[in-house]
Amino acid sequence: MTAIGPIAGLVLRHTMDAPVTFRDLPGSEWRARDDDACDITVRHMLGSTSVDGLAPSLEVGEHATYYSDRDGSPAVLLRQIIPGVESVLLRTVVPGHEYEARYSAAPTSAVPRVVSELPAYTLALSARRGGVIAHGCGFVLPGGGLALCLGVSGAGKSTLGRLLAGESGVRVLNDDRIVLTMQTGGIHAWSTPWPGRGGQATVGDAPLAVVALIGRATERRVSAIRGRPAVAALLQTIAIPLWEGEASDHALELVGRLEQDVPIVRLEYPLETGTGAWIATTLRSVANGRVEV
Repeated sequence: MTAIGPIAGLVLRHTMDAPVTFRDLPGSEWRARDDDACDITVRHMLGSTSVDGLAPSLEVGEHATYYSDRDGSPAVLLRQIIPGVESVLLRTVVPGHEYEARYSAAPTSAVPRVVSELPAYTLALSARRGGVIAHGCGFVLPGGGLALCLGVSGAGKSTLGRLLAGESGVRVLNDDRIVLTMQTGGIHAWSTPWPGRGGQATVGDAPLAVVALIGRATERRVSAIRGRPAVAALLQTIAIPLWEGEASDHALELVGRLEQDVPIVRLEYPLETGTGAWIATTLRSVANGRVEV
């Protein structure tokens, strides 16, 4: 057995009934001891990946399809993402707690952890009404509070992480995936062990202080965005569990609270010397209410 966590407070454990090995994570700090409490279990096995009896509910790109079984529990079919393996079927055993990953064939090489961990964690998080996963680069600002820079694939999240890595007082937690949860005092942001192309993923969390929708431009620009345009932009970069109605309602409530309570800006910039420092300074000022946008 291997375990990883905690991820936003949840420990995920793997049990192996199939010859599956994982590639190492970016840092050993993500590993949990075998005697730690376990919140989510994924059992790996060889077996049929047939979706007979399952109803399709959501298509995500060309490699993943979400289904529902007769009880309404979600399943995910992952296609052609592991060399030598046609498909992997992730099914719910106990919602929010136990999942089963069936491989159509034994992998011929080490499997990236993200292949099974991310969909299993996503299903468990939604089943627990625990929060949502945002596609963004998250970093702790000088003086505290987390800035979340959101963007679709190719927007430059990993590039942004590299720009900020050497800035004084800035700590990049993850360059691609951040968990958002609703707390009594506001929305809280947590790193995850699944980085983007930049490979930046370190344990950490902080209150969410500011959100930026990032893009490239020839000049540095920052402008406020609120209301429906802000919600529409957030929904492009936050994973809403559309496979389950009540979980979707919880996620949409979180998005609505984010739009109301957290400053949101559109941030555009060129890739040039000094951009990282400008981004950190600008977002800290927005978070503290010291800049007109």
